[in-house]
Amino acid sequence: MSIRTKMISLLALLFTVLIVLEIAVQRQVLMPSFAQLEREDAETSMKRIGYALDMTLESLELSAADWGNWADVYQFVQSPDAAFVNTNITPVALKQLKVNAILIVDLNGDYVLSSARNLISGEPLDIDLAARKALPADFPWRRNLSEGKTARGLLRTNRGVMMIAAAPVLDGSGGGQPLGMVLMGRLLTPGQVQMIGAQAQANLSMSRDRLSEGGEQIAETDAATQVYKTFDDVYGRPLMSFRVEVPRRITERGQGAVTYASLYLIGAAVTVLLLLVVALNRIVLKP
Repeated sequence: MSIRTKMISLLALLFTVLIVLEIAVQRQVLMPSFAQLEREDAETSMKRIGYALDMTLESLELSAADWGNWADVYQFVQSPDAAFVNTNITPVALKQLKVNAILIVDLNGDYVLSSARNLISGEPLDIDLAARKALPADFPWRRNLSEGKTARGLLRTNRGVMMIAAAPVLDGSGGGQPLGMVLMGRLLTPGQVQMIGAQAQANLSMSRDRLSEGGEQIAETDAATQVYKTFDDVYGRPLMSFRVEVPRRITERGQGAVTYASLYLIGAAVTVLLLLVVALNRIVLKP
């Protein structure tokens, strides 16, 4: 083998090793960093979903507190009156409150009033929570009755997951001995889920199949990064999970950038190799 052939082979091998190392670094270091950015973005979106859900529950709690601190409700609990029901518990009133169910409960947990309706049609709605005569014996908010504390959370019903909030029945001035509580509930319908997703600017869906004991789960496909988070009901049991889906645009763009960089690197290496061969041939090898 001539010196010229040995030199060309050595240079070609050197540049090949450098190209392979560069591509390996891009694949093993750069691409995983893009994937990590996507996971962090998806986790941030799920945090925004949690905040949006909490804000929705807080709004429901404020409505319950407004009704609870109403002198007419305070009087109604002491002496139920059909005129109050006919005037205030109407389909229009529930639609304005954006609730599917409203309950007024005394200190024993017995229902003084219960009503459930479809928000769109205004027709009566068969919801097991409202169809009862009293709160379940193991209902965790029973202790809030005598303490006069507000509460909010999620509950499973025969109509699906419901967001519920409760506030004490007070005398209208924010004082007096609590006589019970007002509970308001809003079904977590697909439309409501979309509204929560829109508030958080995320692609959101609800699932009851993928439940986990706390924490979040991350799944990745070729097209999207998915984050699942389980939410508990008022009893502290896993109830449902939200799924946030983030398109893998960062990885897609990163893959394109790495591909172009690899092609440019190979082209530059071949060009430099040819120039070195020509230079060595004219300056060293040929003389």
